[in-house]
Parts: sequence; C-alpha cells; structure tokens
Amino acid sequence: MLQFLLSPDFPLWGELVLLALASFALSIIGLWGGVLAFRRIGWLDRPHLYPHERGRAPIPYGLGIILPAVFTLVMGLMLSPETPKLPVLLAFGLLVSIVSFPDDLDTIKKSPFKVPPIIRLAFQVAVGVVIGFTSIKIGYISGLFGGIAHIDDYVLSFFGYNLHIVAIAFTVFWYVLVFNALNWSDGVAGLTSGIALIALAVIALLTTRLYLSDTTLPAQENSLFVFRSLAALVPAVIVIGWADMRRRIVMGDSGTMFLAFVIASLAIVSGGKVATVATVLGVYLVDAMYVIFMRIASGQNPLKGDITHHLHFRLRALGLRDSDIRLVVFSLSAAFGVAAIFLDRIGKVVLFLLLVLIVFSITRIVRAWQGKTRDGGMKE
Repeated sequence: MLQFLLSPDFPLWGELVLLALASFALSIIGLWGGVLAFRRIGWLDRPHLYPHERGRAPIPYGLGIILPAVFTLVMGLMLSPETPKLPVLLAFGLLVSIVSFPDDLDTIKKSPFKVPPIIRLAFQVAVGVVIGFTSIKIGYISGLFGGIAHIDDYVLSFFGYNLHIVAIAFTVFWYVLVFNALNWSDGVAGLTSGIALIALAVIALLTTRLYLSDTTLPAQENSLFVFRSLAALVPAVIVIGWADMRRRIVMGDSGTMFLAFVIASLAIVSGGKVATVATVLGVYLVDAMYVIFMRIASGQNPLKGDITHHLHFRLRALGLRDSDIRLVVFSLSAAFGVAAIFLDRIGKVVLFLLLVLIVFSITRIVRAWQGKTRDGGMKE
C-alpha cells in the first residue's frame, strides 16, 4: 500500500531507515497498547511460582505476539506483495506465533485447552516440511574437507511431482533445531531476545559479504530481502527485548518461536550459512546435549522439561545474578558466532568442540573463578 514510497530510484539506505523507523514506532505503540489490554483482560504472569521472581507484581505475559504483528505490518505495507519469499515468511511467521500463543495462555492458566509437547513438535516438523517445498529450503551443504553437496539434486518422483526429499529432510532438521535452541534459552529475562539479536547481527554480516561478493541476480535479491527483513525486525526485537529484560512484560513462546522461525529462514536466504548461525545458538544446542546426558545418567526421562540442569539454572544456582548470566551467554554466543564467520570448515568443527567443552564444564569454571575471587578478597 505504501510501496510508492519505495520506488526503484529510492536509495537502499533510505528504504532501510524508513523500515526501521516504522518498526520502532509501531513497537512502542504496540507495547503500550498491549500492556493496557493484557492488564485489563488479566493475562498476567504468576511470579509467586518462581523463587527468583517472588516479590514483584504480575506483568503481561505473552506480549511477544507484538513482534510478528509489527513485522507483518511493516513488511506488508511497505514492500510489494510480489517480493520473492515475502508471502511465505509473513504467512508462516504469523502462523507460528498464533499457534504458540495458546501455550502462553496455558502457562498462566488462561487457555481453555493444553497443547501437548508432541503436538508442538509435530507442528515444528510440519513447518519445516512445507517450507522445504518453497525456495527457502536448504539446497546444498558444504563438505567437511571441501566441496559442496547439492542435496536438492536428490529427487523422488511421486505421482508426477518431484520431491527434493533430502533437501526437505535437512530443512526440517534445521527448523526443529532452531525452534528448540531458542526456546531452551527462555529461562532468564531478556536472554532469548539478546541471543536473537546476536544471531541477526551475524546474519547481517553474512549477508553483507554475500551482497558484496556475489553480483548475480538471485544473490542480490536474497541479500536485499534479508536487509529489509532485518530493518523491519531488529528495532521491534530491541523494544520488546528491553521491556522483557526490565520485567515490564514477559515475551513468551509467541515471540520466541516467531524469532526462531525468522532466524532459521534468514540464515538459509543469506547464503545457506546455517552452520555459522547455528554456532551463535550453539550454547543452547550443546546445553540440550548436557541436559539429556544428565537426565539419562540420573535415570530420568530425557524428554521432560528441566528446571535444574539448563545452563542458566546452573549459573543461577552458583549465585550469579540474571545480568551476570546474560553476560556469560551473550559473550559466548557473540564470540563463537563472529569466530565462525572467519573460520574454515575444520576450524568450525574445532570451535564446536571447544563450545561443548565450555558448556559442559561451565559449572566447574564458574566455581573456580568464584573461589579465586574469594581467596583474593581474603588475602587483601
């Protein structure tokens, strides 16, 4: 509707600034209106159930729903409907958030029904399958020792229709991985939005490199699409993430799962650099391995929720404040994400193994650091 503002002669930087300003303004308005509406309806969290949250007043829960609303409005109003990949991203982004919202309401006992974990997993798989039929699917993977495997060459004919079965399988795996990695981080205020911003920053760097190095039309179109998506999304994430970190609201699954979907999609569009983006989320991918390992070792069901072994719970049990936990996780995510951009394939494997070692040993590392701090204080 407002596409006339962004004519072909309009400079790219001006377009991105307009998208960012619109996103920021709508996020502020949405946050203000959402807080008023959720308080009036009574969609508030229950801080008395969590030891580290007791003592504060209830706040609106699930206001992450603002993220897909703002993103859809900004992209839908300011970009042409014929923009490649735009309908897919907007439609599925909204769907993911809407399907996740009942889980937010169930958390605060306001939902008339409960969505079982197996249904949520099945939905994640379904999203990956349907996306795998589009132009956003993973079409190739890089070999560990060089070369590229074009997995979209493996085709299965089914009633006259060609199914890129291997590409779809890899796409499903990627989406499920990102959905759960970001969801596992949702245990400390502002942690999820911070990790998402770091992942989006890495995607921006990857896209800039693609834009400058590959001048073919498909690469240029993909790069411009990612730039526009980031301009429309990042200001909204900053606003909602700030409100979540300051405990003005709780973002909830509706925002977390939407961010996961967009990150997974843009990582593919930005040149298929899923391994590099996965490194940013690697803290919680490795953390999941640790939790599963510890639950199996203690004879518990590894598929059940955990409130003890996740990284943020371990750090909190050691006495770290939420701000300290955010600093640890953000530092690891940023350092490993940026390093992965400049490393070759073998370097990324070594980097991942180092990340595994750090996450598995984080409790010992922090305890040793605390011990040295106490000893140094006593000597003084």
